Amino acid sequence: MSTNASVHVKCADGNIRSIYVHWDGYVEAPGVGDKLRRCYNTQELAEELILMGDCSSLADSLDDSTFYCRDRNEDWEDVQPNVYAKLQDSLDKNAQQYDYYFDGEWYLVNGSQHAPLSDMKEVEAD
Repeated sequence: MSTNASVHVKCADGNIRSIYVHWDGYVEAPGVGDKLRRCYNTQELAEELILMGDCSSLADSLDDSTFYCRDRNEDWEDVQPNVYAKLQDSLDKNAQQYDYYFDGEWYLVNGSQHAPLSDMKEVEAD
């Protein structure tokens, strides 16, 4: 069974871009939260990730990750990042079991609450 995640990034243009990640969305290693915190922890890396579109499985590098368009030849129109002016709009449309947000650092988002991933040890899904 998959544990889904959404990844939201406040990009340099001020917009929020988000993608879906199908596998291993949880916070602790080897989940998405751990990989975001360790491997995609700068603005440049977070934006490179988000611009790849929806992801089947996230790895420590983009080359080793599996993206729906690049690796499975799915239509870009169906898997491209969503773009919103506000984080809440992005969450309203794209929330999953685990929701992550980058704005200078990674956060785990639960409703209107944001907890820095640097503070997370282990979080259970609701």
